[in-house]
Amino acid sequence: MKLIIAGGGTGGHLYPGIAVAKLLLKEQPDSKILFIGSSKELDSELLDYAGFEFDSLPQKPFPSIKNPLLILKFIWSCLQSFFQALPKIRRFSPDVILGMGGFSSVPTVLAAKFLGIASVLFEPNIYPGKANRFLAPFARKVAVGFESHEKRFSPKKAVCVGIPVREEISALASRREPYKKKDLFTLLVMGGSGGARKINQMVAEAVSLFKKGGSRIKCLHITGKKLFSEVEQAYSESQEGVELFPYVQEIDRLFGQADLVVARSGASSIAEFAASGLPSILVPYPFSTEDHQVWNARYFEKAGAAITVLEKDLTATHLVEAIESLIESKEKLNLMSQAAQGLSQKESSKKLLDCLTEVGL
Repeated sequence: MKLIIAGGGTGGHLYPGIAVAKLLLKEQPDSKILFIGSSKELDSELLDYAGFEFDSLPQKPFPSIKNPLLILKFIWSCLQSFFQALPKIRRFSPDVILGMGGFSSVPTVLAAKFLGIASVLFEPNIYPGKANRFLAPFARKVAVGFESHEKRFSPKKAVCVGIPVREEISALASRREPYKKKDLFTLLVMGGSGGARKINQMVAEAVSLFKKGGSRIKCLHITGKKLFSEVEQAYSESQEGVELFPYVQEIDRLFGQADLVVARSGASSIAEFAASGLPSILVPYPFSTEDHQVWNARYFEKAGAAITVLEKDLTATHLVEAIESLIESKEKLNLMSQAAQGLSQKESSKKLLDCLTEVGL
C-alpha cells in the first residue's frame, strides 16, 4: 500500500497516525508511507524519531480573533498549501489518504479529492473538530474514536475504530498490578506537546504541600520544552523526589511507573491512559476548539476513569485533596483503572488499517 497521512501540529494529531503506519509496515513491509503535516518543529522531530518520511505545508490555523490581516494570511496559507499539496500527492501517487484532523490536514485532503484519490478521516474527540466536520463531505469514510459520536457524521461514512495507540503503551495494561497502599506514591504530570503553565505551577505547589505534610510522593513531571526552566525554578526548594523532563518520546516508561496522571484531556492522551489502565485527573485546555477537551474529560469522568478539574478551579489545595483521596483509597484507584481500560478498544490500529485498505482497493 502507498499511504499519505495528513495532519500534525500536535502529538495528538501524529501519534495515532504513527501507530497505524508502524502496523502497516509490520503487516506489509513493502508499503510506502509519507506524512504531510505542519511546519511546526514538533512534526519533524516526532516523525524523524519514528523514522518516517515527512513533508510540510505552510497552512496556518484559523485565527482565534477576528482580525482582517490574520484572516487574509490564513486564506493565503490555504491557497499556498493546496497548490503545494497537489504535486506532492501526484509524485507519491498514494492508494489512499488518511486525514488526522486539525488545520494541517485540510489542504492535503482537499487536494486528494481534486485528484480523485479517496480519503479516510480520523476523528478521536468526543466532539468532532472543525477540520473534520468541514472535510467529511469530501471523504469516503470517517473513522471515529468512540461509538457515542458515530452519529455526528453520516451513518454511511462513520465507522468506530477506537483510537490507535503505540504497542508499547497498550501492552502496559496487562502488566499493571492492582493498587496497594505503599510508602511512595508516583504521580505523573503532563500538559500536552507544549506543556501547560497552570498545571505546572499548581502541581509544583501541591508537591511542596505534600512534603510539608509529611506525605511521600514521587513526581515525574513533563514540563514542555519552553517551560522547563520555569518549572525547574518552581521546584527549587522541593526537588527531592521530583524528576523533570522537557519532553519524553518513550512515554510508556513513565506510564509504567505512575499510579496517577495529572494531564490535559486531548484525545490521544486519554486514549493512552485508557489503553494502559492509568487513572487520571484531567484539566481540559480552556481554549480548545468548541471545548472539545471538556467533552473528552467529562466522558472519561462519567465512565469512572477520571476526575475532571476545570483550569479556572485548579488550585494546589484542590489538587492535594483530590490526590490524597485517591492515595487513601486503593479501591477507587483500582475501579478507575478498570474503567479506563473499559474505554479502550482493542486492536484500534488494525481496525483503522482495515478501513484504509478497504477504501484504497
